[in-house]
Amino acid sequence: MRLQTRLCYTDPYGRLGALAYFRQRDEFMRTLLRVSMQTDAANTAIKDGSLTKLMRAALDELKPEAAYFATDREGRRAAFIVFDLQNASDIPSIAEPFFMALNASVDFSPCMNADDLRIGLDKATATREKAPVLN
Repeated sequence: MRLQTRLCYTDPYGRLGALAYFRQRDEFMRTLLRVSMQTDAANTAIKDGSLTKLMRAALDELKPEAAYFATDREGRRAAFIVFDLQNASDIPSIAEPFFMALNASVDFSPCMNADDLRIGLDKATATREKAPVLN
């Protein structure tokens, strides 16, 4: 079985830096977890009942703000789960069950709700107004 580790262990987008920043501040970060399941592995997991157990366990552990199940861009089964990541060191324990049971691709992304966006844009506007004008 080949495991796809698209998870941000290598962190090509710098997301873990943002997660580490929040960890230092002892706060959580709203995070979008995307799980794209390999079809054969997901078929087997559905037939033997392990997909239901895995999802139930993940949702019980993460206590998500929202969870949606659809297909990804390649047409594979996918889960989109928004939850509060307490600590960047939790990433492996969240991702590994999906890697092992479903040969899944897993991705974590910081995300915002509408209130977060409004606050962030207000901060960006205030920062821009204070910045010196360069000619």
